[in-house]
Amino acid sequence: MLRTPSTFPKVPPFHGETVFSLREACKQGNLREAVSTFTASLTEDRTSLLDNPDEAYAPLLELCAKSRASSLGRQVHAHVLKFGVATPESVFLSTKLVFMYGKCGYVCDSQKVFDKMSDRTIFTWNAMMGAYVSNGKNLEALELYRQIRVSGSPLDSRTFPCALKACGALGACRVHSNEELGEKVAKKLLELNPKNPGNHVLVSNLFAAESRWNDVRVVRMRMKADGLKKTPGCSWMEVGNKIHTFIARDKAHPESHKIYQKLAQIIEKLENEGGYVAQTKLVLHNVREEEKVEMLHGHSERLAIAYGLLSTSDDTPIRITKNLRICEDCHAFCKLVSRLYQRELVVRDASRFHCFQDGFCSCADLW
Repeated sequence: MLRTPSTFPKVPPFHGETVFSLREACKQGNLREAVSTFTASLTEDRTSLLDNPDEAYAPLLELCAKSRASSLGRQVHAHVLKFGVATPESVFLSTKLVFMYGKCGYVCDSQKVFDKMSDRTIFTWNAMMGAYVSNGKNLEALELYRQIRVSGSPLDSRTFPCALKACGALGACRVHSNEELGEKVAKKLLELNPKNPGNHVLVSNLFAAESRWNDVRVVRMRMKADGLKKTPGCSWMEVGNKIHTFIARDKAHPESHKIYQKLAQIIEKLENEGGYVAQTKLVLHNVREEEKVEMLHGHSERLAIAYGLLSTSDDTPIRITKNLRICEDCHAFCKLVSRLYQRELVVRDASRFHCFQDGFCSCADLW
């Protein structure tokens, strides 16, 4: 059965101190405080959580999804299952679980929760479609969209964009050398959303790839005049229930010295044993070759990989989230790391999940 949004259960207000503290921590995006409150409540005030589970657990699952805190998300899931809070009939919490697992890269777990649900709303279908798309399972997402259309169920404002995203990715135009198409689509994006700096950067990169530096200069001057700034590359990962953040070429992390030492060792190993050569053509700046190499090696996901190899056991997958699309050189870098270090790497970039194992990626080099 598919419910319409109007039949979605209303969450009654709840004013327990524990639940209030938990909701406030989640609202502020304070993962550390949310973990502390949740952990304490399991032994000190469990009743507060169980009295109104939707009010207590939904914000926590949303924060886990946003922070890619899969370990905490699994703890929450285990807790609600243990006490019979999230059953196949509990649409609201089950939908949040589908969403959380999808955002954290566990699409199989999203699928398991989804399949067990006896009742679904359009929010549930959207969450499952989103999980498929972000994990590169575009055919499955489109099949789900077809099922909704055939059923005659009402769609909402998120359903069609999700299906549309499954049909293709704009950034692939440059990756697969179709700059002409990419430029047309990017300029159309500028018309639709001229205040989005990412659209300007995309056009600038397309020009730079063709060495059209005067056009690049025009785009950047326009961005400056409009007060638009490029979003810096940022990656983060969860280690020991703590989120570690890395910014491109930054040294703010307390273990920065060790991280850069480890990164240098990784690069040397990849060059000597894997034949790695930095693809400096991807650095779209008019600078010296040495500077281009340095810029590539400073990408945020490489810092995260170095920290992951330093701080996790050999049998633990390294899971990284990145705010921008992964570049071709970092993609090749990750494939070599997975093969030479025999480590599974899971990178969630702005487009999809990339699962690297034994020198191969789940995206089949199409992203």
